[in-house]
Parts: sequence; structure tokens; C-alpha cells
Amino acid sequence: MPKKLTSSRTFVTTREKNSAYSGTLSPNQVASMLGITGEAVKQWIYQRNLPAVKLPNGYWKVQAADLQRFIEARSNPKAKILSFGLDSPSIDTASEVLAKNGFELIIATGLDDAVLKAQRFQPSLVLADSSHVDSWRLMKKLRALKSLRAIRMIVLSEGQLEIHKAEEALSLELHGCIPKPLDAEIFEREMKLHLKLV
Repeated sequence: MPKKLTSSRTFVTTREKNSAYSGTLSPNQVASMLGITGEAVKQWIYQRNLPAVKLPNGYWKVQAADLQRFIEARSNPKAKILSFGLDSPSIDTASEVLAKNGFELIIATGLDDAVLKAQRFQPSLVLADSSHVDSWRLMKKLRALKSLRAIRMIVLSEGQLEIHKAEEALSLELHGCIPKPLDAEIFEREMKLHLKLV
């Protein structure tokens, strides 16, 4: 029987409480719940958009809590912007401007954290500080992931990008470069342009 979780829009089917897999779902159960095919759910799993565990028998299981987070992240009306390597003043300015325009700033604290958050939240845009040692590695990793290949990426820079970084920016198909320190008006104008709000 379907069991309603805390979200009024999310229904999750669970096995009997005595089951060894209580609170887990098969891809077909998820598909049935969402009105889609089991293959679509498996694609989310293969692309690492939906967390799942592969059992020794080869079957996939999705935790009900992971499914609920996945659904909530996709149904949240606030678009998400992922930031990486930004200093505190830049984070403050970006948060204020983005909140005013209906966006949420998600702050990643390390390279692995940034990749996981990008996969989980599917942000509309990634902001990365060009001077941070791992920013370029992050952008390469995101471009290599099929599910995130088309994500918009912008770097923040204190001046013009050095030649080798400009070439790398072109090869990564970055969408722009915004000067630091962040000026709220310039940042808002650039965000509206890149997020198609004008």
C-alpha cells in the first residue's frame, strides 16, 4: 500500500516493516509511483542523479528518503546556483542578489562536495572562482558527466584571465567571466543575462 511521506506531493511505496529492505524501493516501484517507465528511473540511477544501491543479486534499491530528496530538489520552484571557491564577500553578494531574484545559492566546500551537489541539485548555473586551485578541475569533471555536460558555467576573476586560463575557458565552453570583487549591480545584470531573466 502507498505510504504518504511528509511532502504532500510525494508518495512512497514501502515493503512490509519486517522486510530486510524496509524503506527501499525498486526502480519499477519508483516508476509506478511517478507514472514513468522503469528504464527512465534506471537512467537516473546510471547517471547518478538518483542515489541507489546495487545488491549482490544485481537488483537496484532506492532509499525512500533519497527518492524524496530527489523529488523535492526537482520540484522546488527556486532555481539553484552552485558556487565553488568563492570568498565570503562574494558569497554574501551573490546570495543577496540571487535570493532577490528567486534563486538559491548552494555552496560547495570541496571538489568532491561540488560534484555531488551538482549531481544532486542539477543547478541552473555554476559560479567558480578562477583563482581557486580546484575550480578548473571541477569544471572539467562537470563537462565530463553526461547529465551535467550542458550546465552553464561562469568564472569570477580579479582581472583578465591569463592566456592559458582563457584557452581552457574556451575549451570548456564557459559562458562568461565576471569581475571580482563582485559589484551587486553588475552581478545582477550578468545573472539576468545568463539565466535569461531579461
